Amino acid sequence: MVKSKHLVVYAMLIYIIFFLANAFFPRAVLVSYMAVTVIFIFILSCKNIRKYNGLISLALFSIGVYLLFRRGASLEQWSMALIDNKSLISLILSVPFLGIPLYYDQYQEDILEISMQNIKSPYSFYLVTSAVIISLGMFLNMAALPLVNQLMKKTSESYDDELFNKALTRGFSLNLLWSPNFISVATALNYLTLSWLEILPIGLLLALLEGVLLLAIEWRLIQTKYRMVSDIGADIFNTKNNKESNSAERKKYFKLMGLIFYFMLFINVLEKITGRSVITIMPLAAILAPFLLALFTKKLQVFKDKFKYYLFEVLPEKANEFILFTSIGFFGYALRICDINYYLTSILSQMGNFPQFFLILLLILIIVLPSLIGFHPIITIATISAASPLKILPLSEIALGGVYLVGYTVYSLLSPFSAVNLVVSNLSSKTPLQVSLKINTVFGLLFIILSSCLIKLF
Repeated sequence: MVKSKHLVVYAMLIYIIFFLANAFFPRAVLVSYMAVTVIFIFILSCKNIRKYNGLISLALFSIGVYLLFRRGASLEQWSMALIDNKSLISLILSVPFLGIPLYYDQYQEDILEISMQNIKSPYSFYLVTSAVIISLGMFLNMAALPLVNQLMKKTSESYDDELFNKALTRGFSLNLLWSPNFISVATALNYLTLSWLEILPIGLLLALLEGVLLLAIEWRLIQTKYRMVSDIGADIFNTKNNKESNSAERKKYFKLMGLIFYFMLFINVLEKITGRSVITIMPLAAILAPFLLALFTKKLQVFKDKFKYYLFEVLPEKANEFILFTSIGFFGYALRICDINYYLTSILSQMGNFPQFFLILLLILIIVLPSLIGFHPIITIATISAASPLKILPLSEIALGGVYLVGYTVYSLLSPFSAVNLVVSNLSSKTPLQVSLKINTVFGLLFIILSSCLIKLF
C-alpha cells in the first residue's frame, strides 16, 4: 500500500515536470509523455477514488470517449484530451507547498493572538474569524479550514455554531475571487486569454463587494446581547494592554503583511521574467518561493521536513482531484472538437439578445444551479467556453472572467457538494445542507445580483 502511494506521488511529480518542460520548451513528445503519465496515475489511483468523484469522472469520460470516436479523433487529439486541464491539475498538485512558510515562524499563533484581542461580541467574533480564514486561506487554501477550526475552537464555544460556519464559508470564499493559487482563478484564466494581472482588478473589486456584504448582512448582531470573551483571550495569552504590547502587535501584523506581499511580488516578478501566465508558473512559484524564503531566513530544515510531509501525506490525497479534473478536461476538449458545439453556440446566440445585466445574471445562474445537485462548475464553465461565447455574446473577456469567478464562488457557498461545505460540515458535525443553503442562500443571491451590476461596468 505504501509503495503504491509513493508511486502515485512520483508519477504526479513527473506530471508537473513534464507540464513545466512543455510550457517552456513545447514538444509533441512531452504531450505524449504527459498522457501516458495520466493513464499510469489512473491505474494506481482508481481503487482509492471517492465514489462520487468516481461516478462523475466515469460519466464524463464515457461521453468524451463517445464524442471522440464519433469525430474520428487522431491519437494526438486523444492525448490532448487527456491533458486538456494540465494547468489546473498542476496547480492543484503544487499549491499545498505554498503553506510551508507559515511554519518558518509563529505566523499561525500571531494571527490568533492578534485576532483574540479584538473579539468582544458575536459580531466581532464573526468578523475576526472571517479575517483569520481569509489570511490563512491565501497560503493554505482548503487546509486553512480545519486549522482555523482548531485555532478558534475554544472561543467559538461561546457563540452560535451557525455564526462560526457563516464566517468560515464566507471568509474563505473571498479568496476565490482573486487569489492566483485558487482553482477558481485558475479556471477563469484557463478558459480565457487574460493574464492574472488583467483579471486581478475585477477580482479584487468583486472581493471588496463580497466583503462589504459580509460585513453588512450580519450587522444586526451588533444590536444583540452578547457575552464578552476578552477574558478568554487573556487567559490564553496573558496579554497586557500597554504600549509595549501594542508595538509587538504592530510588528506581528507587518510581518504577516510582509509574507503576503512577498508571495504576490514573487509571483508577479516570475510571471514577468518568464513571459508565461500565472497559471503556468504557479507550480514553479509554489516550490521556489518557500525554498528561497527558507534560504534567506535559515529555515532550510523546516522546509525539508514540511516538503517531505506534503509530498507523502498531502499529495496522495490529491489523486481524487487529479482524476476528476482530468475527466472534466477530457469532456471539455471532446465538446470543442465535435459538431455538438454548434448547438451550444446556437443557444448562446439566443441569449445574446438579452439585456446585458440579465445576460450576466443568467450566465452566473447557469453555473450555480447545476452545482446544487452535484454538477461541478468547471464542467459548466468548460461547456460554455466550448461554444466560444466571446464571439457571440455582448460581453468583454474581463466581464466573462468575472462571471466565471462569481459562479464558482457562489457554488462554494451554496452547493452541498462543494469541497468547502463538505469540510465545514465534517468539522461542525452538521449536514452539508445546514452549512450551505440554510445559512448562505440569502447571502449568495444578494451577491449574485450585486456582482452582476458590477460586472456590467466592464
